[in-house]
Amino acid sequence: MLSLETELATIVSLNSVALPHPYRRNTVPRRIPAALGVAFERCYDFETLFYDVFFDPHSSRLIVLCPKLLNFRQLIRGGNVFVDGEQCDFCVESHGRYDLLWLNVSYVPSTFSVALDGRLFSSGVSSSGSDLFAGKRVLLTLSKNNRLDWIADWVKHHVAAHGANAVLLFDNDSDLYSAQDVAGVMARISGLECFRVVSAPFRFGPHSSTAFG
Repeated sequence: MLSLETELATIVSLNSVALPHPYRRNTVPRRIPAALGVAFERCYDFETLFYDVFFDPHSSRLIVLCPKLLNFRQLIRGGNVFVDGEQCDFCVESHGRYDLLWLNVSYVPSTFSVALDGRLFSSGVSSSGSDLFAGKRVLLTLSKNNRLDWIADWVKHHVAAHGANAVLLFDNDSDLYSAQDVAGVMARISGLECFRVVSAPFRFGPHSSTAFG
């Protein structure tokens, strides 16, 4: 079994920033508002500006991973971006379910900041960690409050049946156990060469095909 220190080292916290009131991400639902119900207001993430900031050594870029920026896109374009206190140019790249900001840098910075309306919103910066999983058969999943024994059985099955030897599990703010508990489960599974438990306490919207189908 891994020591407490080693288990804690396998738990990753993201470099995220949420904007306070009165900032609010606007969205246009695919269905009429009456079909969404109160779950939409409760579960939709109106505040998160970006999920994580990391340095990609392969492209020498600082990557800022965001939910769909929507009206925040214009807000960012009208603001300023800083890396370790130095103002930098940046690009915005749009994808189907997320957006990216990226900047050309040559090292792993300490801080990333966005200045909006005279206020500075900052986070730390991490290395991408991609080299840890290079060449491995990785299980990738998002989990919230799934039973620990079920998680263990799921991983063991894929290790035995498919040769999986690494796990990257995003824990979506589980309140039945801690990220350390999940790491403890992983540490006891024979055949895993590495794993990370990423704390991802974000709202991803109501779980309804009616709302988004």
